Amino acid sequence: MIPRLAGSSLFPLATLSLLIGCAPAYISQKPPTPEPMVRVAIHHRLEAAVIEALDTVWASDGIHASPLAPGNRWTVTARQGRLVAETGAGTVIGEIGPGLTFRGRARFSLNGTALDRPLTLSPEGGAGLLAVLELPLEEYLLGVLSKEMGNAGGAELEALKAQAVAARSFAYVKIGKKPEQGYDLESDV
Repeated sequence: MIPRLAGSSLFPLATLSLLIGCAPAYISQKPPTPEPMVRVAIHHRLEAAVIEALDTVWASDGIHASPLAPGNRWTVTARQGRLVAETGAGTVIGEIGPGLTFRGRARFSLNGTALDRPLTLSPEGGAGLLAVLELPLEEYLLGVLSKEMGNAGGAELEALKAQAVAARSFAYVKIGKKPEQGYDLESDV
C-alpha cells in the first residue's frame, strides 16, 4: 500500500525529487556550438580568375544564384570597380557587384588550383580581384601549422603545441574585426 499525503500519493513527489537531484547528463548538456569559420585572403590583385566546375557549383552575387555545371568555365575580371563574368566561349554573362561567391558541396578550380570551400571574388580598389576562401578554423590551423612548422617530430612536439595555441589565439582575435576588408586573415606564410 502506498501512503497518502493530503489526498495524493507520495510517488509523484518522490519521483520529482529524484529527477531534480539526479538529472541525467544529457538533460543538462548544451548543444554543440558550430565551429567558427575564418575568411582568408588567398590572392590579391588577380588580373583574372578562371573558375572551372569539377562538380556543380553555385555562383551567387547575394541576390541571384546560377549553377555552373561540371566542365564549364567562367573567367571573372574587374572593370571599373565591378566584376565581369564571361563563359569559356567568351560570352559576357554580365556585370556583377560587389562580389561573387562560389559555393556548394562541390569541387572547382581557381586558376588551376582545386578548391572545395566557398570562394568569394570581389574588385580590389581598381587593381584587380581579391579572392577570399572561407573555411573552418581548425582546417585553417592545420594549413598554418604545416607551413610554419613543417614536419615537426617528437622533440619538437611541445613547440608545435605552442604554435597551435598561438595561431588559434591570433585567428580568434582577427575573426570579424574588420568586415569592410572582406576577410579576416591573409595567407602570407
